[in-house]
Amino acid sequence: IIFGVIHTGGAIGESSGPVVVGRIFDVTGSYRLGFLVSAIISGIGIIVTSILRPTSNKGGNEYG
Repeated sequence: IIFGVIHTGGAIGESSGPVVVGRIFDVTGSYRLGFLVSAIISGIGIIVTSILRPTSNKGGNEYG
């Protein structure tokens, strides 16, 4: 589950990041705000990822 959440978030960021930053550049004429937004979103991602914990396997098999 953790692996899936991390890679889903990565795929969303990888597909939307260039479009969003490109639009920010078109509007502002600078990449500064685009990099700031990317850094903030990355920081949020680090925090969310650090909160994720594996579930316990109390059932005794791999399917819990």
